[in-house]
Amino acid sequence: MLRGGATPVLGISLPEPFFSPCDPWVLRGDGTYIGMHAVIAVGIGSFEGSGCFLIRNSWGPDWGVDGYVWLAAEFIARHLKSLCTLTDEVHYWCT
Repeated sequence: MLRGGATPVLGISLPEPFFSPCDPWVLRGDGTYIGMHAVIAVGIGSFEGSGCFLIRNSWGPDWGVDGYVWLAAEFIARHLKSLCTLTDEVHYWCT
């Protein structure tokens, strides 16, 4: 999806380390399950020979590195619950 220009929205379950990520900013998915959340995948990469997805979280710049961290492929395998794709820009108008 990313390579095709789409914006994947990942519905994920949250392990405890998700709340306070730290260097090297790659979450593997271990820890006690806390809840559910949605994030946007914005990039693809690798770390220590494993695939990773760069995500942007909605919790602001104080989370991760300016609001971004990498999710290891094993995190996705354990915690991905739903996936949707943003295909059009949405505008909200307030009056």
